[in-house]
Amino acid sequence: MTRRVLLWCAYLLPLGYVGLIFAVTVHEVLGHGLTAVLCGGEFRSFYVAPDGMGAAWSFAPGSRVAVLAGGTIAQVVLGGLLLGASVLLRRRLLLRAALLLLAFNLFLDGLPYGFWDAVYMGGRGDVSRILSYDAWAPHRTLFLIGLGLLLVASVAVTCRMLIRTLEDDLGALSFGAAAGLAFAMALGVGLGSAAFDWNQLIPGADLMPTYGNTALQIAVGVWLVLTRRRAVEPHPVSARGWTVAIPVAWALCLATVIVVIRWLRHGVSW
Repeated sequence: MTRRVLLWCAYLLPLGYVGLIFAVTVHEVLGHGLTAVLCGGEFRSFYVAPDGMGAAWSFAPGSRVAVLAGGTIAQVVLGGLLLGASVLLRRRLLLRAALLLLAFNLFLDGLPYGFWDAVYMGGRGDVSRILSYDAWAPHRTLFLIGLGLLLVASVAVTCRMLIRTLEDDLGALSFGAAAGLAFAMALGVGLGSAAFDWNQLIPGADLMPTYGNTALQIAVGVWLVLTRRRAVEPHPVSARGWTVAIPVAWALCLATVIVVIRWLRHGVSW
């Protein structure tokens, strides 16, 4: 089992970064940009930085709130669609895990950003700018409750589905193995969140979003360990599957790094 766990790590680690850049691009392009165009406005440019920071220059007169909300809405909707698609892939474990990881990145990029922006009202983020409008200002509590519940539910469901996928390959996990996977998830979320300067979007937030994201992941991890399956009939990924999947995952990661450094971080305009 240890060897197969290492194979999963070698496969999922590079896809984690691909998922991060994918999530930010969805937020800026499909979220803000496409919403602006659909509302009769313009989408002029966007950029994505290597650390996951991004921005879009788009506007739609009379539909500013819709454009601002479009980023997170696009991420949540697409994340939900990927969850649904993964359910259809019962035996294609590698593809299923990849879709779940993309969905996890979508949820964990957009929802914490919106939630903590509503907490701190930093003025730069989408939610705090929405709440700066008189018509929306009284709804701050609803934003906090709604975004908070969506965040908890999406992380819990996606992580559970991912663990189930690993169990379908590895078989029933011992307490130690399940705890190790839960710890690895919490560590990955914590390090990924800490690597991002939240003050770029939410002035004054400092490390609080990192603490919050990590605490949530730890709580979900404990739940996953306690609810792990005691008996599973495994359907291990074939050696040929790993031979193809791991190089493809790292090639995608390398391609993503090159595209971000040479193109996206400098901005794309038209």
